[in-house]
Amino acid sequence: MGLDMTLYATDGEEMTIEELNKEDGLWSTCASFYWRKANSIHNWFVDNVQDGKDDCGVYKVSFEQLMELKSMVASVLADNGKGPEVLPTTAGFFFGSTEYDEWYLEDMINTMNHLNECEHIYEANPDSKFYYSSSW
Repeated sequence: MGLDMTLYATDGEEMTIEELNKEDGLWSTCASFYWRKANSIHNWFVDNVQDGKDDCGVYKVSFEQLMELKSMVASVLADNGKGPEVLPTTAGFFFGSTEYDEWYLEDMINTMNHLNECEHIYEANPDSKFYYSSSW
């Protein structure tokens, strides 16, 4: 049990959030990127994509939003001391550690890798759509 997070990249097919929540088969045809207990990244999605609602829903994420997150992650990786200011941790039910330690930095590295891959997907197909989902 814990905070599980997934970012999905589709081939550009536009779907409503309601359709995405009902379409079990859709997720098997997408590229997906997974995090576990990366609460600072989840907090960013809640604040910047989900209008502050932390409700385990599925949310559309623009490519520009992903590149904004990538810039923030790059800032933290360049200066580890910026973590609390740029991408603060957040406590929650089974959200994991709120320390700025090696696990936090590992989350930043994994996030950068995921976002680099999303950038490659988008460059290959600018019609790509991205969706974020979490559960715990």
